Amino acid sequence: MKTQKVALSERTTILASPRRLGLAFTLLEIVIVIGIILLLATLGIGSYSAARRSLTIDLETDKLVQLVSSLREISKTSPQCAGIRFETNRPSQKIVYAYKNSVEGCEKNGILTPTNGSSEVTITGIQQGTVIVKTASLLFTPPLGTLQIQPTAENLSITLALKNSPTVRRTISFELTTGKIEKIIERP
Repeated sequence: MKTQKVALSERTTILASPRRLGLAFTLLEIVIVIGIILLLATLGIGSYSAARRSLTIDLETDKLVQLVSSLREISKTSPQCAGIRFETNRPSQKIVYAYKNSVEGCEKNGILTPTNGSSEVTITGIQQGTVIVKTASLLFTPPLGTLQIQPTAENLSITLALKNSPTVRRTISFELTTGKIEKIIERP
């Protein structure tokens, strides 16, 4: 291979192959590439954070819907009234009452236990029909798991939001007549 001397200054010289002379990157090109990589990384981190927030609220909403469904099944298979109590800005509580009979219904004194909800999610709104309330309860009574909303209403909507990002919300709607439970996704 043929080599030639390239003079950088009077004091410094290097030996280089003729093919390698034009293949080096300049400092400006390296800085531009690093800038583009940093820009893409910043966009990716922002997208990751938004996806994580959305996933967190979706998982917590699904857990709550699953809990309500399991409470309905408890009331169908055991002599217990089972339900859930919602209160704005507080964790929901599971309720279990003893069932007397079809005439007397459920006992008045029940056992309240906190649900295992996430500390990142809070109840931001409770709406019965068109009325906004601070607390409400769903109660399923044996033997068919019949839904009752207390105080009495035809439907109930519970809005969940992330504590650190209140614009990320999900609403769960409960209908008394059909027993339907529906998850509603609200996009900011």
